[in-house]
Amino acid sequence: SKISFEAADAEGVSAMEQRVQQLTQALSRVGRVLDRHRESALAATGFLSATSQIHAPISILPPEKVVTWLWHDPSGPVQSLLEAVGTLKCSSETLVRDFQTIQLRYHDTFDSYKPLGANNTGEHKVAPSEAKESLTLALLEMRQSIQSYLVDFVSDKKKHDAAKARFRREANKLRKEAADDSDEASQETEADSLSVMASAAADAPKMPLMDPRLAHFEDRWKLEAAADLLLFYAHTSTFLTLNPYNRLESTPVEVYARELGNAVPKSLIENSSDTIGSRNVVFVGRDSDEERTMSDDDDGQASQGSNSVRAKSPKNGAKTNSEDLCEPDDVITNVTVAYEGDYVLA
Repeated sequence: SKISFEAADAEGVSAMEQRVQQLTQALSRVGRVLDRHRESALAATGFLSATSQIHAPISILPPEKVVTWLWHDPSGPVQSLLEAVGTLKCSSETLVRDFQTIQLRYHDTFDSYKPLGANNTGEHKVAPSEAKESLTLALLEMRQSIQSYLVDFVSDKKKHDAAKARFRREANKLRKEAADDSDEASQETEADSLSVMASAAADAPKMPLMDPRLAHFEDRWKLEAAADLLLFYAHTSTFLTLNPYNRLESTPVEVYARELGNAVPKSLIENSSDTIGSRNVVFVGRDSDEERTMSDDDDGQASQGSNSVRAKSPKNGAKTNSEDLCEPDDVITNVTVAYEGDYVLA
């Protein structure tokens, strides 16, 4: 179906307005985080220069920390790759030995960049800039090892498929010959028939044995992805780290009785507010004992903590005095949501 110019223009304007609205919300969120951080920093230090208390959200990682994270950190690329290669069913001992050889070759270069406390005094045998260049070469060598292994892996797969196809052709040929000679074999003596069957079994082709790795040939994409990541890390010149801002709390939000149902006892009214990360509110109908739960996690960005407000209808046929019920505009509690570093960095 054709779209008119007016419809396309209206859709474009709508998309632009939506992007502008999203940008406005993001800037408002950034401003709120910075304002709360400034307030908490000033309250802690007492300095009047508010702008000097706000740091940048990111900072450049120095070369020595880059080497430490990439090469030694358990969650870093190299250590994660070494652990994965040892468990992948499409991998082999050859690839593991290649990685171990590369590790030994660069051991003296990166050994002094271990995390502090792991037999590391902080003195580097190699300058951080030179260590970073050596790290680039080491990552490229590991990538080359993966690529060479994948070439051999694909070649082994093709050889196995060719041998399997040849076996099938020969088996079909022998089966056809056996069918053509079935009349002659039926006229022979029993001893001659057994001799012919034994000779045919000896001449029959053998099914080629399959390498266990080939059963997981489709999983080779994991090694291909690892090779691409090594290339990205090797040619990345600048690494950044996140600097979280101070924990902040939202403005208290009042929870009214009308939001919980039509029959909310006054005993649920709280005098103090709770700082929470999410709240679970149970709605109860006037004439039913069934409960319906609603969870509000503040868009999933709230931190730990929980608060629960529960209104239950009377059971066993007991009636509730209307004087003990809240008015619709009565405030049951105040909810304050706490946001941690993960929220302000999102």
